[in-house]
Amino acid sequence: LTQSRPVASLKTKCNVRHFRSAITLLRTSWPGDEAPDSTVATTETSLASSTHPLMDPTTFLLGGDMALETVVQGEEIRDAKIFARNNVTGLTTIMRTGGGGVCSFSPDSAGTYEFLFQYVRPVKNETGVDFEVFTTTLTFALTERRTVTS
Repeated sequence: LTQSRPVASLKTKCNVRHFRSAITLLRTSWPGDEAPDSTVATTETSLASSTHPLMDPTTFLLGGDMALETVVQGEEIRDAKIFARNNVTGLTTIMRTGGGGVCSFSPDSAGTYEFLFQYVRPVKNETGVDFEVFTTTLTFALTERRTVTS
């Protein structure tokens, strides 16, 4: 879980409200047409929480940096820990978000990537629920295309 500070007044039993959100981005092509970058891939969703790229990752060129934003109920989460796993190589990269809930990811190889983010916060002024847990997954594939270096 991303909360690294101790949780005050933890009981032996607590009630948790758990929100799960998932986004999978797929590149499709139409015969004879070059598919443009998708604005849907970069749009903030109305999900309870999300990790979403700030550029279309299905057109990303390896060798560059990709910016991602993490949001919980419309609020950008600073100092969040995001785990990025290449499901082909098994390599996991851990990133932290800064201001605006943004972090930078630099993939070094093609493959299907899965990003996982969890966030816990105490619930105030509501009986029956002590904590809210938000679990977010983002999945997409990167191809072998590389940036041209001079």
